[in-house]
Amino acid sequence: NSKNLVAYLICLWIASGCAYRDESWYRAEAEKDSCTLWDCSLTPAPDDQKQALEAFYTSMNGSDWAQQDNWLKGNPCRDQWFGVTCREGNVIGLNFIQNNMKGAALPDEIQNLTSLKIFRFFNFDDVDVAALTQDSKDDRIFHRNSLGELPAVFGTLTDLEVLEVANVGLSTLSFTLNSLTKLQILNLSNNSITMPLPSLSQLTNLEILELAQNQFSGELTEANFNGNRKLRLILLASNQLTGLVPRLTDFPLLEAFDVRHNSFGGTFPMRYLAPITV
Repeated sequence: NSKNLVAYLICLWIASGCAYRDESWYRAEAEKDSCTLWDCSLTPAPDDQKQALEAFYTSMNGSDWAQQDNWLKGNPCRDQWFGVTCREGNVIGLNFIQNNMKGAALPDEIQNLTSLKIFRFFNFDDVDVAALTQDSKDDRIFHRNSLGELPAVFGTLTDLEVLEVANVGLSTLSFTLNSLTKLQILNLSNNSITMPLPSLSQLTNLEILELAQNQFSGELTEANFNGNRKLRLILLASNQLTGLVPRLTDFPLLEAFDVRHNSFGGTFPMRYLAPITV
C-alpha cells in the first residue's frame, strides 16, 4: 500500500547521484554561462530584445533588485547587464538566483527573446538561518525571488534548453511544456503548481526532470515520458500522484527516480529496490 511504499528506497544513486545539484553546482553553471566561456562578442542586442528585457525589469520590480549592475544602461549585450548572457548579439541566457525579483507574471514581451536557451529564476531552500550573519541574511533570506505565472507566450521560446523556476511560489503554467522540445533540464520544484501531471512525451532531449513539492495530480504512467530515453533524473516527490508506480522499462540512462510522498498503491516494482547499474 502507499504507506509501505514510502519506506522503500525510491531515489537511487550512482556516481555523484542526486546531491550533485547543490549550490556549488549552480554557481559553477553560472560561470559556464559567462561570456568568457561562451566566447561572447560585445555585439549589441537588437531593439526588440532590449525592449523585452526592459519590460522584464519593470514587471519584476527592477528598482528593488539586490543586484542590477548596468541594467537600463546602454545595451544589454554590449554593456553586460547583470544576469544576462549573450552570444553574437542575441540574448541566450537569463540567470537570477535569490535577487529580490518579484512579479505576478513575466511580461508578454519575453517572447522577443527568440534565441533564449537558459532561463534560471529561483531561490535556494537549504539555508540554515541561525548560522547566518545579518549581512548574509539580507542576501539569502530577504532577497528571495517570487513569480506567480509563466505566461502563454513562454511556450514560443522553442530554443530553451534549460528551464529552472524553482522555490518561487509559481502557481500557473499557461503554456504546454511539450512545445519546448529542446529542453534538457526542466526544474519547477518546490512551487504551488496545481494541475494534472502533463505529458512530456515530446521532450526527447530531456535529461533532468524536477517537479517535486508541488500539487501535480493524476496517474503516473510510462506514457507521461514516452520518447524520453535520455532521462537521468525523475524527481516527483511530494505531489498528489495516484495509481501504480510505473516500471519505466525503457530508460537506459536513469540514475534517480523519486516518487515519495504521493498516493500510490499496489506493489512497488522490484527494479527500484537496488541501485541501477549501467
